[in-house]
Amino acid sequence: MTPPLRSARRSVLGVLLVVGALMAVPAVRAEAPRRLTLPEAIRIAWEQGPDLEEQRRAVAEAELQARQAGAPYLPQAGLGAGYSVSEDAGEGTVTVRLSLDQSFALKPLLGGALPANVRQAQLALEQARRRLEEGRQDVAGSVLGAYLDLVGARSAVEGQRITVEQAETLLAQTEDRARQQAATEADLYDARASALSARQKLAEAEFNALKAQTQLNQLLGLPLRTPLEVSEVHDMTSIEPITPGEAGSAPRAAGNQGQPPGDAPAAAPSVDALIAHALSHRLELAEAREDLAEARTALGELKRPFEPTLSLTATYAGEDGSVQATLPTDTWQVEVSGQARLYTSDENPGSLQLGLGTGWSAGAELSLPLLDGGGRRTARETQAIQVERLEAKVQDLEASVAEEVRQAHEAYLLAQEAVPVRELQLEAARMRLEAEQKRFAAGAITPRDLADAQDDYDAALADHASARLQVLRSAADLQRAAALPVARPDGGWISLEEAAPPEEDAN
Repeated sequence: MTPPLRSARRSVLGVLLVVGALMAVPAVRAEAPRRLTLPEAIRIAWEQGPDLEEQRRAVAEAELQARQAGAPYLPQAGLGAGYSVSEDAGEGTVTVRLSLDQSFALKPLLGGALPANVRQAQLALEQARRRLEEGRQDVAGSVLGAYLDLVGARSAVEGQRITVEQAETLLAQTEDRARQQAATEADLYDARASALSARQKLAEAEFNALKAQTQLNQLLGLPLRTPLEVSEVHDMTSIEPITPGEAGSAPRAAGNQGQPPGDAPAAAPSVDALIAHALSHRLELAEAREDLAEARTALGELKRPFEPTLSLTATYAGEDGSVQATLPTDTWQVEVSGQARLYTSDENPGSLQLGLGTGWSAGAELSLPLLDGGGRRTARETQAIQVERLEAKVQDLEASVAEEVRQAHEAYLLAQEAVPVRELQLEAARMRLEAEQKRFAAGAITPRDLADAQDDYDAALADHASARLQVLRSAADLQRAAALPVARPDGGWISLEEAAPPEEDAN
């Protein structure tokens, strides 16, 4: 039987070993939140976000194609070789012949690639670069939307925490009254229900903030659970949560959202100037016009009565070798073939030739297809139909782009006009809440009445914050609709007033 003292010592020793093992295990520390400003978020999305990889690859491919099409020469060459051995039994001679077949490009002598190929390659490169820049601006707009969603969600969390504190204070006051027989049991249940409802709304707000953070991380190419600490959106507006003590401050003037304090509100750019800028710079319109110009050029080429072709040949034959070159200009390639004698034991081997005799020979052939069975006419009529189709496409795009800009402009004006309305609503809700608080302190109303006033104030506060952020969203939407940039190369945000085109663009 183990003595009690020894058993106690073993128990203490076991506890110490367990504690030591637990202390040896590294503590799991929560990852510190990453502080992220809006310009930093935009730069991260540009550099490592998943949305621009395809555009970057397209630009790299277009640059390679343009470089190959516009190069003064293209060193493409092929070489084939073979040999043959023959023996003349009568004369006792052995002849070894080597045949060579080589092809290579001589574009320096021909003036480079075909003009149509160069034109199309340069056009493809310009379009790829424009798509990349448009993609960067679209990504910046998406980051702004996700950033504002996270800011708004975090602001809602802070506001809801204040509501929870007030609901718990109300519950404590109601419990004191119930102990003093100044409140009924129903009032106590109402106060408890209000506190539970406030805590439930806080949990819901925290969940929405987590979802907004996940969406922003996805845009930035970061792990979805990376904690982020967002800051104010540059200098466009203050988006700190409004506390009840701040709600009584003087409301800001309408249209001053997005301006530093003390600056006068900037007038919205005219819709005509925005439409004119969009019609000149929208990517889909620019590409449609370029396709139309290319189709018209092709139609002009098909209107020629015929397309002449030229072929040049040159031959040289010597005693020990021969070479022949063919230049068909429609392919812009030079084909060279020949053969040479390496060794023969015959003292009088004679000449090795491809044609008649030795020396140089040259020739040229010009083809004028005056009659092609109607194929050229059919191609011309088909191309004319294509030109008409592209002209109609350009007109439809111009109409749709203009309407899109008008709707975005109207949405921006409505968002600005909604701010002072929400400010008045918030002020009215604040005054009603203060009045209900005084009535509750005097015992004139129930906790439910005060909770209803608190809910109305919370809703007005959320609507006011949403209206302020909606001004920024609608401004960004208007900038994208008008083909205006929303972010600088360093990720800095460009406001609508900074990016607005001059009014003379509307003329």
